[in-house]
Amino acid sequence: MTVVATTLLAGCYSPTITPGTPCDLAIGNCPRPLECTPGPTGATCEPAGTQRPDAPAPADAAIDAAPDAPMIDASPDAPAITHVEYASVVADCVDPADPDPDFCIARNGAGQMAVDADDTASGNGWESFVRFDLDATIAGRTVTSVKLQLSATSDGSASSGSTGAVWRVATFTRTSLAVTVPATIGSQPLAGSLGAVDPDDVVVWTLPTGLPAANSSVFLKIKTADTDGVLYHNQTSAKRPRLIIDLQ
Repeated sequence: MTVVATTLLAGCYSPTITPGTPCDLAIGNCPRPLECTPGPTGATCEPAGTQRPDAPAPADAAIDAAPDAPMIDASPDAPAITHVEYASVVADCVDPADPDPDFCIARNGAGQMAVDADDTASGNGWESFVRFDLDATIAGRTVTSVKLQLSATSDGSASSGSTGAVWRVATFTRTSLAVTVPATIGSQPLAGSLGAVDPDDVVVWTLPTGLPAANSSVFLKIKTADTDGVLYHNQTSAKRPRLIIDLQ
């Protein structure tokens, strides 16, 4: 029995195996302290930590060998922007017979612009004008949706039987609104009235997708035939108008 045990031990751990002897990676049949080390010409028994001269350099060594090589970001590109919102740069109302944005605010209250066919105090109606200046974000993209969003104020007089309709108009600035009313473009509104509106309602009209263009401005007018007008937040409010564009 002693002889058999000695023979089996010799088969498991043979002192005659020297570095460079072929081995099988699947079973790791090298005696300690040798390790079965892979290489292009096959695995061999080598001292622990040995780098085979014919083995490929590890990834870290390849990087160290070219410290000036540009770094390549393997992460995928960020998804393209598909939704963008522009806050108004002008949002004020005027009496079309005697335009003056400041007078409209004085009549209707700070932070508010009116859309009304007949203001009993002045004898004339109010029309509101909003302008949006667009950047290059939508350049080269397909516009799939355009919406104008206005928020009614919490004033008790903000309720109305009509939201008003949205028209396209000629260019303007706030300064020019104190001199002249922008000319209406087209014989039909871009979007009609959406019906009644209550205080604090958020009103959203759907506009033509061909309206906005990169690095340009959008000029709009909100007008109503209702003599019981609505009050919207104007340019000085945190809830000023927004142009909402979806892209693909």
